[in-house]
Amino acid sequence: METSEVLMLHATVARCPDCADECVLLPTDGFDGFCCTSCDAAVFLLEAPQPALTKRLAG
Repeated sequence: METSEVLMLHATVARCPDCADECVLLPTDGFDGFCCTSCDAAVFLLEAPQPALTKRLAG
């Protein structure tokens, strides 16, 4: 796969916990993680639970 295809289809933008920069994270081979393009740290992204939507009623 071409490098530009990897960036367009599989890269993501997030904050790296090591360098604290918001940058492009590239997928890695061999495990389900990403590599920071600023500091080359291995980054694992976890999904945060979404708060339940509540409906406010005028009282």
